[in-house]
Amino acid sequence: IGTALNTQVKNALGDYYVDVLPVMHEMQDKGYCVYYNTDHHWTSTGAFYAYEKAVEAFGDNAFDFESFDFETVYDDFHGTACRNGNYFFLNGEEIQVVKYDGYDKLKVELGRNLEYMEEKDGMYDLKALNGADPYNVFLHGKTRYLRITDTKDTEKETLLVVKDSFAHSL
Repeated sequence: IGTALNTQVKNALGDYYVDVLPVMHEMQDKGYCVYYNTDHHWTSTGAFYAYEKAVEAFGDNAFDFESFDFETVYDDFHGTACRNGNYFFLNGEEIQVVKYDGYDKLKVELGRNLEYMEEKDGMYDLKALNGADPYNVFLHGKTRYLRITDTKDTEKETLLVVKDSFAHSL
């Protein structure tokens, strides 16, 4: 079903679509863990390969994998597939956050509407690791609107991402 839906969206958006599915399949075939086993989301490694394709689509060069510090912050993650199917006997997985030079200089604002945005400290909500869904560590969980501003570079253009939960890890 994923491939059929991917093709439909790709056809509808044309040149504005960044297709990450082929690289995900390629990396998975090479033995990389790009999706959680107990969840439908990308791992942080999978998010890196999506980032690489997105940057390439903008005509730029992505930073090398080695430029990032993948830090394990949770080691017993049971994702939605596990919780919905009640498969808690499966081994938990690691959640990793990704740090890089300047990640702590980004201003993150979120809210239910654009008039009432709340500023948060950093990209990651480490308190969410103790909550019902540790995946909410990424960008402070699910929210309708999210604005990320690079405070050290005001000359950057604006990028609008119509996001789903995959974009949280990206």
